[in-house]
This record gives sequence, C-alpha cells and structure tokens, in this order.
Amino acid sequence: MKIESVRLLNGLNIHSHYPVVVIRLNLEEYAEVTTNDIGIGFINRLLKALPGLNEHTCSKGYAGGFVERLHEGTLLGHVIEHTALELQKIVGIGTYFGKTRRVDSSGVYNVVFEYKAAAAAQRIAYIAVKVIKDLLKNIDPGIKSIVEELKKVIDDTELGPSTQAIVKAARKKNIPITRLGSNSLIQLGYGSSSEIIQATITGRTPCIAVDLACDKALTKQRLRDSGLPVPYGRVCNTLNEAIEFARQIQQPIVIKPVDGNQGKGVSLNLTEDGVIERAFYLAKKYCDEVLVEEYIDGNHYRCAIVNGRLIAASWRIPAHVIGDGRHSIAELMDIENLNPLRGEFHEKPLTKLKYDPIVKQVLQRQSLSLTSVPAVGDRVFLRENANLSTGGIAYDVTDIIHKDNRQLVENAVKIIGLDVAGVDIVLDEITKSYRDYGGAIIEINAAPGLRMHHYPAKGKSRDVAAAIVDYLFPGTADGRIPIVTVTGTNGKTTTVRLLAHMLKQKYDTVGYTSSDGIYINGECLLTGDTTGPLSTRNLLERKEVDVAVLELARGGILHGGIAYDYSDVAIVTNIGYDHVGQDGILSRWELADLKSLTLEALKSDGHAVINADDSFQYLMTDSANENIIYFSLKESNPVVVEHLSQGNKAVYLKNNNLIIGAGGQEQILLGVKEIPITFDGKARYNVANALAAVAAGVALGLQSSIIADSLRDFNPNIIHNPGRQNIISMPGDKTIMIDYAHNPQGLESLTSFVKELNYKRIIGVVCAPGDRTDEQLIQMGKIIANGFDKVIIKEDQDTRGRKAGDIAKLLQDGFYLENPQGQVEIILDEIAAITHALRMLKTDELLVVTYENLNQCLRSIRLATGVALTANKKLIAGL
Repeated sequence: MKIESVRLLNGLNIHSHYPVVVIRLNLEEYAEVTTNDIGIGFINRLLKALPGLNEHTCSKGYAGGFVERLHEGTLLGHVIEHTALELQKIVGIGTYFGKTRRVDSSGVYNVVFEYKAAAAAQRIAYIAVKVIKDLLKNIDPGIKSIVEELKKVIDDTELGPSTQAIVKAARKKNIPITRLGSNSLIQLGYGSSSEIIQATITGRTPCIAVDLACDKALTKQRLRDSGLPVPYGRVCNTLNEAIEFARQIQQPIVIKPVDGNQGKGVSLNLTEDGVIERAFYLAKKYCDEVLVEEYIDGNHYRCAIVNGRLIAASWRIPAHVIGDGRHSIAELMDIENLNPLRGEFHEKPLTKLKYDPIVKQVLQRQSLSLTSVPAVGDRVFLRENANLSTGGIAYDVTDIIHKDNRQLVENAVKIIGLDVAGVDIVLDEITKSYRDYGGAIIEINAAPGLRMHHYPAKGKSRDVAAAIVDYLFPGTADGRIPIVTVTGTNGKTTTVRLLAHMLKQKYDTVGYTSSDGIYINGECLLTGDTTGPLSTRNLLERKEVDVAVLELARGGILHGGIAYDYSDVAIVTNIGYDHVGQDGILSRWELADLKSLTLEALKSDGHAVINADDSFQYLMTDSANENIIYFSLKESNPVVVEHLSQGNKAVYLKNNNLIIGAGGQEQILLGVKEIPITFDGKARYNVANALAAVAAGVALGLQSSIIADSLRDFNPNIIHNPGRQNIISMPGDKTIMIDYAHNPQGLESLTSFVKELNYKRIIGVVCAPGDRTDEQLIQMGKIIANGFDKVIIKEDQDTRGRKAGDIAKLLQDGFYLENPQGQVEIILDEIAAITHALRMLKTDELLVVTYENLNQCLRSIRLATGVALTANKKLIAGL
C-alpha cells in the first residue's frame, strides 16, 4: 500500500465541521483484503502494540466494537484510521471522529481523521501507515519511540501556554482565530477589525518600548530618572569591572545579561570573587554586555499589567525540593519531575527541575550537593531566581497587594510604554508599602508569561489572557467584519463583482476574491483563480478590508475546506452539471451537498440567499438556518409564494421590475431595463445574478437607494465586469464579445442571449476546459451547433492533461451530432482562430470569443487586430 497524498483541511469541510487529515491511500494488493483474511496473528500484534484500540467503539457504539470489526473483517484503510486516532490519544491530542471511504474502484481510499495539533497529525498520517505495514511483516513498530518523537513534534510546533490562553479567551468572545505561520503569531478577528498577537506582545505594543524593556540597564536608568526605586548597578564589560563594582558597594550583587529573559544567565546574591567570575561568564553566554547590580533582599513578585492596569500579582518562589530524610536532592528532583503538572518546556503549568551548573553553584553555597540527603521538612532551594521557566512556583497575591505597590508597578510600565508587561519587584511583603519598608523594581518584561497567573500553586487563578483580549476587543467587539460568500455553478464572479460595487457605497474598503484575482477597492492585488481557502485567508488577513465578498469554487471547498468560521450572508447561485465526474463528485446531488457547506457556515443570525428556480433549492433550504431570502425570475414560483405568505423576504421579477417582497408588502426597486448588465433584460442569467446581489444587499441592511443606484451604474465592460459579455467595437465597425462561458449551462445561457441581440450572423470562436468529461464536451459541441451560425474551435494552452486536439475533436463530434451540415472549423491556435474569424466578420455580424485565460485572450485579440485594449490597465498588464 502507498500514500498518494496527505492533506490537512483546517475548518469546515466536506468530511466534518472540524479540522481533519485526509490520507489518499492506495491499498494496492490489499485493496480487497480484510483483517480476517490476513489472520488472527496480525490482529493480536495490532492490539498488543496499541492496547487502547480495545476501547474503540467504532460503528458498534460500545467499547470493544472496533475489535469485533477486526474479527469480522475490515479493510486496512479502516484500521489505519483507528491507528491514527489511537496515536493521537496516546500523545495527548486525542479526537474521536474518523471515517474511511472508497474514492474509486482501483483500491484508492480517503482515510479521514479529526485533529487538534496540525504538525503532529500530519506526521501521524505517515506513521499510522508504517505501523500497519510493519505489523503485516511481523516487525515491531516501536510505539515507545514513536510516542517520544510525536511528543517532541508537539512541543516544537504547538502554541505556548500564554498564546494558548489568549486564543482560549478570544474563542470565549467568539473571535475568529488564524495562526499565521508555524510559530506563535496569531491573528484575532478578520480584516480591519482584527488584531495581531505573538505570545503576549500585541500589534499595539510599541517596538521602541519592547527594545527599551529588553535593555535592562536603560530601563533602570529611565525608572531611576523618574524617581522610582531600582537597584544600584552598572554595565560591566570585563570581569575585573564586575569584581571592582562588588567591592565598591560592599554588599551581595546580582549578575545578569543586559538583554535576557526567562532568568537565563542570572545569578543572585553573589559575594565571593570565584562565584562572581563563574556568574559573569555565564551571563556572557547570553549577551556581550553584563549588568551588575546590588542584590535586593526580600520576596520576589511578578505583577501583570495590561493597558496600564494591574491584573494579577504572584509571589514567585524559586525551584526547590523538600527533604524526606531518605532521598538525595537529585532523587527528590526526579520525584518532583514526575508531577504531571510539570513539562519539559512551557506546555504545562510548571516546568521540570533541571540539572545545570547554576543548580550546583546554588547548592555549593549552601554547603550541599546533588547527593546530599536533606532532613525531613527541610526546603532546599535549587536556584535563586524564581522564574517558572527554571522550575519555580507561584502563589497568587493579587487581592492583598498594597495600593502603593500597585501604583508603583503601574507607573513603571507607563514610563517604559508597554501595553502588556510583567514587572518583577522585590518587597519585604506585598501587603506593605515600598515607601515604608523598602523594595525595588528589578525588571520590566515585554512578552510576559502568563502561566504563573493562570495556574498558581496556591491561590486564585487570574485570567490575564482575558484581560488582554478585552483590552484589544472592548465590550461586545468580536473582531468580525461582514463576510458574504458566493458559490454555485454559474454567475459567481459577476455576482461577487456586482455586490462589491454595491458595498463600496457604504464601506470605505471592500475586498473580494474571484476567479480572476483578489481585489481591494477595484485594485487587483493578485491575478489568477483565487476562489480557494488560501485566497480567502489572504483577503481576511488584510488589515484595511472593512467588508469581504468571497467567491468559493468547488475545487477549493473540496480540497481545502472553508477558511473562515462564519459568514453573514451565503449566496448559492445555481447547481449545474459542471465538474460532475471529477474528484469523486459523481452527481449533481453530491455537488449540491458540497456547495451547501457555505450555508452551514453561516452565523446564527446570518442569511442564506437561495435560487428558488433551481431544482436543488430544497437541499439548500435544508442546509440553511431560518433566515432565508429566496430570489427568482418568476413571481409565481411556488417556493417564493409560500415563503412570502409566512412573512419572510424574497427578491423576484414581476412585470420586468425587480421586487423586494417582505411581510406581505412589495417594493419596486427598479426596472430590468435600468440595469446595464441585463442588456434590456435579454441576458436573463444576469437578471438572476442581479436578484442574488439585491437579496444579499437586503440581508446586509443596505438602503434600497444604494442597491438600485449600484445596479444602474454597474456596466458590462472590461472595467466593471471583465470577461463577462464585454462588447468591444473594433476598427472597421466590427464587433467582438468576450465571455467566460466554460460549461454546458453557461454556454447555453450565452448562446440564448446573443440570439436576442439581432445580429445577422453570429460567429463563435470557442474553447472548453480539458478537465470536463467527454460527455460534457460533446454536449457543449451540441450547444454551439445550435447557438452560432459559424463556429471555429480553438484550444487553450493548458489542456489539463488531454492531448492537443482531443478537446476540439470532441466539441466537433458534438457539433456534427446536432448539426451535420453546420459550418465548423478547428484552428487550435487562439490568435490564428480569431484572425480567421475577423476576416470573415462583417459590420452587421457579431464575433463571440470564449476563453480560459482573459489576459491571453485579450493579447490574442490585440495581436490579431493590432488594437491594444487598455480599458483596465491592471487587468491586462504585461500584454
């Protein structure tokens, strides 16, 4: 068996409402072999390697159900699915959903399982297959080493505890979460309402303030100049300078890197020259400049400040063990490290105790070593700094901090300029004022960790993460912008462009994705087909976007899922046969089911806009919430009539007027002939597209006047709607129309429309995508035989896997089946085909050119005519 591909679908998808891994698995010689065919030995080896499989319920619905399936006989794809789920459970990222489905008759299956940790889940996909291969060969798969490997992957790739806490708090406020890259950079929200965080640094954190906080010497100077208490100290570049300073102040000192964090390279309470030397060179490992300052005796506290206000205060206690009279210090450390709350790094509330030179130095100053056996109850400190990252613990003291101390730390952070900060302060007692009992600010930290406040060893948990989220999103703000999605078979791009044009009358910055690019306020940012999840993310990550209109095509939804969580409006234009027979979609019903995902991704108060004239409207209706606005070309459509009778909204055509119906009332919006893209109502499909856009505008609360005016000034030209019914007047009074009709339904609509334009003869230069089925290409040949008086068949440069000439031959076959005496030629080259057609075109005739790539088509017309089409410079740049 072999893996053909592994895909991660992050978000709502055809398999699940949750993120899933999809393994495309070719079982090859095992395509029809079940577990009972393989034998009891394989089953026993599997259950010995992964005993947790005994608890899997599978379709039986009870523990042990999967084992029963093994004995009854199930295919290996199903076994790999459960193996992946069990491996996730073992390493602490367990999920429950999985399924295995045949893709085709060649033994290829989609093995699907839900995931929480992307990098680990992707690795598990490959490991699960290898485990089964090994067990088939009676090879020990080495589960223990696999688990260790996966835990390391999780440690290396999952979010740290502070970032996780902020993400959790944001989700409580229903704020969308997007991870940017593989580190801790997170976008909260969408577009202009979004904020960026990285750990506890926010997009509002001043860079200069971070640099200042990282320079401990300069921070101290700024605080001292402002009259706040800080330890006396200086930067020392040599060991002699450090020793001289210690002798000068004649009291214990602290040595630390000028630019450091997490207590790395920090040594406290130093008095002897030898100890000072070791501490100095330890600090040098982390920074060329070393800060030497007086040691302030007292208790160590960390205060969390958010937006100028103290949120939490913790008493930090350095890493230590408590003697039991029997075990050595080293053994006591090992015992404490068995505490399930301690992890290797930041993945758990506490960090494991570690052996390093600093521990040995601290013990040595206490006349102890790792082999010493402390008496019962003796507390032995392993470090002098109290960082959680070095094994310390924390007690919450927020409720008892003295008001003077609170004011001190809040003022200190304001001086440095951080919006989120951690202040390290040493005091005799947190309950006593520093003014009366002394104390000093030791450090101010940018990007402070939150673990100690969220998971104190004693006292109340303080949700600092929630305070950060509330600071970024005050009140009921949820980081969202209006999102409209458009899917269907035909009309998507025109509807998207029309709606974006409409929304520009209300919003400053409108962004949209479409089949020809990503646009913001009419400016093209990225050309090409941008109807998939990557393009959706691209647009929603743009800080300037106030409202987003997303074209979502079949391929993007199928292969990548949906890249947003909820939309405000979801439009489904229609469901045709296009793409049926591709990628496992074998019927219009399955295609409709796929596209209905956009309706399932609506907000609870969002609106579904559904074509009541489409035969699959019932399936769409079942997938939508209660807020449906139907649109129809027929006022008598029974679905619309019934919907309106219940007091709901619909948009429909009546007496050649667009009508908004609601609550038993009808509002005439405007006449069809006032809408340029309908060509006086002759382009019926554009009337339907206009109705869909109007319904979306109603759902978004746009004023009727804005909707009507937008329809009136949206033109079928290369500026407003490039590549869709664009009529171009050429020299010699010759007329060309460019259109994207690329499937039977679209081509049928186009030919019906151009027949209404009263030209004496219509010549078609047509092509078709090579990834359509033979039957669909033949059907398109039949349509052009009826739709045009003369046909020239060309081919695209990208034939999508077919041999040159194959597409044209199928179109020609369809043409002759419908019109054996018709006029049809094959000229594969687009420039030559257009040139030939223009030679025979007369002034009272129309040349219709369909295309796959608009830029290439425009270039071909320019080369064929010598006329440069420059109406939209962005669109045809580079021609």
